[in-house]
Amino acid sequence: MTRVPEANTLSIVSIVSNDRITGEKKRPVYIIRTNGITFQCFAITTKFHNKSKAIQSGYLEILDWEFAGLHQPSWINFYGRYSLPVEKVSTTYIGELSDNDTMRFEEFIRKNKIKL
Repeated sequence: MTRVPEANTLSIVSIVSNDRITGEKKRPVYIIRTNGITFQCFAITTKFHNKSKAIQSGYLEILDWEFAGLHQPSWINFYGRYSLPVEKVSTTYIGELSDNDTMRFEEFIRKNKIKL
């Protein structure tokens, strides 16, 4: 049985390509919702400083990245929102946002009128 990822957690997702050429890709994500069949998440990236100011405005820095289980400074990419099937994607729990980062996430959502 596939483990259903929990909302409000950070996980590494392993996505296997259907083309059998590119293979498996592992990416950190922040899971915002799950219904047992699919889960909604935002991509997490370390590539922030080389983006334009316009693109950077859609990113939220994870200030307490070590607490969250990440290995280097990271940002939640609000442009990278995905709906992934639980049965097709392997997830590995890595952590949770700190209380401070959770409050900043919620404020970012409100300020930018992002629908979850």
